[in-house]
Amino acid sequence: MLSALANPSVTQVATPSTNVAVSSDWDTLAHRLGDVKKLSATFTQTRWLGATGQTLTSTGTLDLDNTGSFTWTQMTPFKQVVRLKDDAFSIQYEDEPAEVMTKTTHPAVWAATELLVGVMRLDVATLNQYFTGSLKTEGNAKESPWTATLIPKDAHLKQLLGTVVVSGDSVVRAFSMSPNPDNRTDIKLTDIEVVR
Repeated sequence: MLSALANPSVTQVATPSTNVAVSSDWDTLAHRLGDVKKLSATFTQTRWLGATGQTLTSTGTLDLDNTGSFTWTQMTPFKQVVRLKDDAFSIQYEDEPAEVMTKTTHPAVWAATELLVGVMRLDVATLNQYFTGSLKTEGNAKESPWTATLIPKDAHLKQLLGTVVVSGDSVVRAFSMSPNPDNRTDIKLTDIEVVR
């Protein structure tokens, strides 16, 4: 992204619209990321809680595949495993039994998880359902950097997530959520392994 700041002419911008897929840049980017069959990574999540003045950091791993199965394993500061597979979503803390939820019993939790997976995969259909957005890209090569800025359409989701910024190259490498100026969550992915 530094080269884009130094030479703005190399950056293409898809302007905000009511439909993120209006721009062929979105489709090109989705196609570029769409050949990922499996992705695993280490994550570091940092949350700034303005009202309390606290900063919370958690670390762990995540696994995602092209069927939509998703596993988020937080190791610090406490163990938490979140799984999405087929029509079931579960959360398990430490050695407690997993709490299993379905689309029918917990539609809000399901939507939030589906949304996270959609953002991770940059799934244009999911993004269209929940967001308006803009996209900045530096060229069309598979490794070219890009940044997507997503604004929730739903007022409740906007209050919960705020503006979502996703960035990467041939894979998603980071995203952040800013519900208000005092509260922000940043997630950075490292040690990314991809099967195409």
